[in-house]
Amino acid sequence: MINAICYVFISILLIRAVYTDVLWGRIENWVVGIGMVGGMTYIVVTKGSMDMWDAGKHVLLLGLMMYVLYRIGGLGAGDVKLMIMAGMWMPQYGFRMAAGAFFIGAGIACGRMMIRRIQKQRVYIRGETIPFAVPIACSFAGCLMSGGRI
Repeated sequence: MINAICYVFISILLIRAVYTDVLWGRIENWVVGIGMVGGMTYIVVTKGSMDMWDAGKHVLLLGLMMYVLYRIGGLGAGDVKLMIMAGMWMPQYGFRMAAGAFFIGAGIACGRMMIRRIQKQRVYIRGETIPFAVPIACSFAGCLMSGGRI
């Protein structure tokens, strides 16, 4: 029962992040902050404090990987924080979530490019970004529904 309540909670936060990222191109820090505190609380309540250290290692490695992508300009800071937040809720699936998000993001980019090509528009517009909260939320949902088998 607690799992269902927690997953509804994180889903609401992810929907809010997707909404603001698509509409304004940014992810609000309060959404990420509440999600991170909730994720830590969820791990302690459901798995105990010893598993908190194991989860921390997974989230730290995920954060380092995402930070590298941020430094080279591949992701925005909000995207990195949102992925770390999602990883806190299911740390054992953090890397699968990241891989899924990157595949979904690549699919969105390719689809956008093909549509523009068909419409005889410029395929690439310099400085254009993808609201990466959408692939992160979809990947989280996929991991949640498949039990991490994606």
